[in-house]
Amino acid sequence: MINAMPDDTAADDNVLPNLTPLIDVVFMLIVFLLLTANTAQYAVTVDLPEASAAVPSEGEALVLQAPEADGGTWVLDGQRYDDVTIVRQALKQAMSGDEDQALVIAIDAAASSQRLIDAMDIATEAGAKAVDISTEKRGE
Repeated sequence: MINAMPDDTAADDNVLPNLTPLIDVVFMLIVFLLLTANTAQYAVTVDLPEASAAVPSEGEALVLQAPEADGGTWVLDGQRYDDVTIVRQALKQAMSGDEDQALVIAIDAAASSQRLIDAMDIATEAGAKAVDISTEKRGE
């Protein structure tokens, strides 16, 4: 029988790729995983402070409602104010009587974040030590 293919191409068909580097990498991964799986879990104990007595704030919280846009009306405990400086003065006066007076900033979900920042600035200037933020979820 006559062989139509040269001898060089017949020898190339039987060549297998060298798997030694692949096996080396797999063994390295196995060793790495075995070493890292058995590491000790370190935990740090922390002594947390405890309160001797918890007393809820007495009285009603002041509610400051920020406007949705520039030039809108501010509302402080149901009282409407068109000017920011008047709101600052009214809030300072309301907060001056009690150090622990609670303040809630009510803001609409559609209002910009700048309105919230303005309300927080007003609360800080009035001497509020803690501020709660109240929002409503947007209707979808």
